[in-house]
Amino acid sequence: MIDFDGATDNQKVSWGNQASLSPNLLTIIAWIDFDSVTTAGAARIINQYDISPVPVTDRAWIVNLYVGSKVFFATSTTGVEENGVWTIPITTGTHCIAITFDFSSVTNNPVIYVDGASVVVTELITPTGTFPSGTANLSFSIGDTDLPADPYDPFDGRVLNCTIYNRILSSAEILDAYNSRLAIPNYYGLVFAPDLRGAAGGVGDGSALAAGNVVRDYINGASGVPAGSPVLRADTYLNYK
Repeated sequence: MIDFDGATDNQKVSWGNQASLSPNLLTIIAWIDFDSVTTAGAARIINQYDISPVPVTDRAWIVNLYVGSKVFFATSTTGVEENGVWTIPITTGTHCIAITFDFSSVTNNPVIYVDGASVVVTELITPTGTFPSGTANLSFSIGDTDLPADPYDPFDGRVLNCTIYNRILSSAEILDAYNSRLAIPNYYGLVFAPDLRGAAGGVGDGSALAAGNVVRDYINGASGVPAGSPVLRADTYLNYK
């Protein structure tokens, strides 16, 4: 798992441009351990962000921790950052967060699951216009974003696992993913699955990740580059062997 200390700005692992992570149909499943759910503003957790200057030209989305103990899912429409924002309440501890979204229309809403069950979603900003289809300026990261000047708070907690699909997984599939702790892997439509496990008792267990300690994506072999010295820890929650 990747451990973020909640104090170091721009602490992240970045895979750079990953166009495949902004499909028309999107499912994100992540096991996240929240040390704290209070923040003055917003703390980035998982980001497929448009790093070009405003106006936004590419299809971006983010998963944040938001003021008031909420998880925040946001999209961008052409020219406008975070034009489409939805939240759910969250508590400290380890949770499986799953988000599905259909980018075919701005009238669509995400379905969000916590620990295998769908929850009530509150819409903070209703998207208008159209979702962009471009991907040239995107950059994907776990932790902080790759924006040149990022005003957001550091995330305090751990990302134990993150998988992204180019289809809408059913509620039954999401419940299976939660109940099995990925013991029964689902590869259909999988476009991103980095190795965040760590090695129990190994050399890297509890060590800060430097720029040379890349985190490999299983699917396309892309290398995630750490910044800000997040810590690699052994994953016991998902019972990897």
